Amino acid sequence: MKYAEEQARSWGCRAMIVECQSSNYNAIQFYQKNGFDLIGFDLM
Repeated sequence: MKYAEEQARSWGCRAMIVECQSSNYNAIQFYQKNGFDLIGFDLM
């Protein structure tokens, strides 16, 4: 994740978005521990 963040900064990106299924609790925890915020749900 740190490498991806460094790359995004070097490219001038203002945000990074990650996506996983809402039932994937382990991935959600991982992303939150790495500074990401939950911003929505895709119910489809």
